[in-house]
Amino acid sequence: MLEKALHLDCWAQILKRKEPSDDSEGMTTSDLVMPELPFKPSDLDPVLSSSSVDAHQQIHKGYVDRSRELVRGTSYADMTLKEAVEEAAKKDKDSELFRNLSQAWNHAFYWMSISPPGQGTAPKSALLEAVNKKYGSIDKCRDTIIEEASKMFGSGYVWVVQDKEELSVVLTKDAATPLAEGLKPLLCLDLWEHAYYLDYEGDRMSYIDSGVKELLNWGFADRNWEGGDEW
Repeated sequence: MLEKALHLDCWAQILKRKEPSDDSEGMTTSDLVMPELPFKPSDLDPVLSSSSVDAHQQIHKGYVDRSRELVRGTSYADMTLKEAVEEAAKKDKDSELFRNLSQAWNHAFYWMSISPPGQGTAPKSALLEAVNKKYGSIDKCRDTIIEEASKMFGSGYVWVVQDKEELSVVLTKDAATPLAEGLKPLLCLDLWEHAYYLDYEGDRMSYIDSGVKELLNWGFADRNWEGGDEW
């Protein structure tokens, strides 16, 4: 349990931003690392194989390593990853930097957004109320996520986000992120081909259906909705 807690804390430090009133600080981009997953790669079977997870992690690591190189000697070096993503999104000249930073952040958020099948499968308390208010039930919310994800042409992500006090399901293309739109991410599912091809080849809809119904970690979304994790 302690080892798992340390892994989760490291992911949290990567995702968060520094707040003036917060004694803990998010990890700066110049120190960005790839911590171990909050689960074993084999734990996602049968939805995703350990081979698929391992290959996906190597792609994520590429974005992390490239981000660390690109921020060296720049004003981004002392920012947290979230702060750097938000800042780079405003500047066309930093488009390469934005793509790598955003993909490093998006992937970190994705790993926290999923959990072994059968765990974290439904929201609780305040988030459940918001789900029921917007969609009628968690099953209808899942159907909406699946429907929106099916509309993705090419690569990107499907997100459950908080827009003021309301839930929304949105798509982002390629390396884009809701952070750049002022939305608060609650959950996401990676729709890039590298996330599923080893297990599903061209059958992305089967991956989406299984991922939404069996992997999405609504316990993580609960914490985000209630403000326990300030991403």
